[in-house]
Amino acid sequence: MEAAPFQPVRYGSPVLGGGIRARTTTTAHDLVEPMEYLFVKIVKACNLPTMDPTGSLDPYIEVKLGNFTATTTQLEKNKNPVWNEVFAFTKSDQQANFIDVIVMDKGVMKDNFVGSIRFDLNEIPTRVATDSPIAPECIRKSRANLYRLRSVFSGLLGTGEWFQDICTWKKPVASTAVHVLYLAFVCLPEMILPIISLWLFMLGVWNYRLRPRQPQHMDTSLSFADNVHPEELTEEFDTFPFSSQDPGVVKMRYERLRSIAGRAQTLVGDIAGQGERVQALLSWRDPRATSIFMVVCLVSSVVLYVVPFKVFVLLCGLYIMRHPRLRRKTPPGLVNFFKRLPAKTDCML
Repeated sequence: MEAAPFQPVRYGSPVLGGGIRARTTTTAHDLVEPMEYLFVKIVKACNLPTMDPTGSLDPYIEVKLGNFTATTTQLEKNKNPVWNEVFAFTKSDQQANFIDVIVMDKGVMKDNFVGSIRFDLNEIPTRVATDSPIAPECIRKSRANLYRLRSVFSGLLGTGEWFQDICTWKKPVASTAVHVLYLAFVCLPEMILPIISLWLFMLGVWNYRLRPRQPQHMDTSLSFADNVHPEELTEEFDTFPFSSQDPGVVKMRYERLRSIAGRAQTLVGDIAGQGERVQALLSWRDPRATSIFMVVCLVSSVVLYVVPFKVFVLLCGLYIMRHPRLRRKTPPGLVNFFKRLPAKTDCML
């Protein structure tokens, strides 16, 4: 038997009107009164003695907590029964400090007592339960959430690829049209917001034909449940926080988690390195780079003061979208300068 302690359901304060906001993060249980539960899982029994003269045994288990009793399914002629049944008791049902697990043998006239065991609830450590019976730490949900995040930013990625095609003039007609539209926006900046609003309206009208015709349902492809690995499924339904699997399996999961965390750590390190290069522009860690940057800032301040802002924006846009014949095959000077700035990566162990 496995017993989990009384666990509070995670909840948060709802967002109120009138500018009043919740102090905590809201969840699906915002409007649910917090309750505490004691979960008792009956796993199995081994080598039960027979109490019937015929030698047969039809065992079942009674779980008693004060005046409340829960009963498992009766299994016929089985000395090593396996139930895997879970019972939940609310804190209001706690009328005693002990919980009794009694093994009974179903008889024709009277049920026979086989054995019992008592657990002290005060000795069970408390823990916080998850909102879902399925552990949120599973690999399947992590992969599904990653692809959800990728689908959210797929529009921005597609826009970046489209703008890259415009700058490389893969479609001369489209590149020319973008140049003309850019000149119009620079000359008439008051038309930018109205045109963007009109474009969003037309996009909504275009997507109307793709509107969902059926109510929302569980999507196995979105959840990655259609091609999940059996080991990942076993991990998902494993007990938490204490695993019931073999130590070798737990070690394998730990190594897999280390590999995933290593890739995330590399990404975080790269982002931190870029930020440190930005800080190195004025930190005098590289005196030559800081001196060059200060001179460029001084010259640009004078140029931006003399040159009208529209002319500056127009020249910058045309320079970025210039024809490939006007480009060099070497990386831009600004990018080369930025990549050569020092970071704190060399100072780490």
